[in-house]
Order: sequence, then structure tokens, then C-alpha cells
Amino acid sequence: MRVQAKIHLDAGTTRGIAFGGGRVWVSTESGVVGLDPATNAVVQTIDLIEPKREVGPTAIAYLDGDLWVSIE
Repeated sequence: MRVQAKIHLDAGTTRGIAFGGGRVWVSTESGVVGLDPATNAVVQTIDLIEPKREVGPTAIAYLDGDLWVSIE
């Protein structure tokens, strides 16, 4: 396996990654970012209402069309 692309995110420290719905989902300390793997572009940003850098999303999963994010 080799690196296909490097994508800079202005969303803080990355915490987890999930794949589904044609996107790559990355949880960060401030929310979730959706990436289009065909263009390597950020196509969606979901911000936490009250981000807490010391907590933030700790886990992320995509299942049956739903994105699940744990914040504790």
C-alpha cells in the first residue's frame, strides 16, 4: 500500500476515520469532516455545537447509511 494523497484539514487533531456513502469521514477535535475520495476535497463539515478539545469525538462509524459519532 502507498499514499495516494495527503489532505490538509483545518479542523484540529484527527481522532478517527470511517468509510461509507462514497465518502471518507474523519472525526476531529472540533467535529466531523467528509472527504470525496475521487477529488480529495472536503465536501462536508459537521461542527460540534460545543467543541471540547480535551474530549471531542472519540469514535466514528458508518453503517446502513448513517454516520455514528461518539463524543464520550
